[in-house]
Amino acid sequence: MIRVVRTRNGDDVICDIQEITQEGEKKILGYQLEHPYYAHLDEELTVDYDSGNDDVGVNKITNPTLVLHPYAPLSKDTKIIVRFDEIVSAYEPNDLVLEKYNLLRIAREKQNAETSATTEQNGLPDGEGDGAG
Repeated sequence: MIRVVRTRNGDDVICDIQEITQEGEKKILGYQLEHPYYAHLDEELTVDYDSGNDDVGVNKITNPTLVLHPYAPLSKDTKIIVRFDEIVSAYEPNDLVLEKYNLLRIAREKQNAETSATTEQNGLPDGEGDGAG
């Protein structure tokens, strides 16, 4: 299930999250975050209040830009395991956030498939000939 999770250090991560439990028990040991992306707002959310009204009313909310970055950019795998106490909360993302996340995931998977095909055509094992070592 796709969720935005808040980590203990305050990061918001959108991912497909699964519980990791001890076999035969319901004790949660950790979570597997698949295709995790760190999510943040490019600019602060600003709210303008109606100063002429005693009741606090919102005149305008400026929509910030949602930015998604790979949560573990150096990882070869698309799945990350975190301890159970690293996740503070989880919630379902709104439709616009979910749509952006799904488009990014599809583009990233396509890019990875193209990279794998290029590596196979060159006859080089992963990591060789790419300046990584």
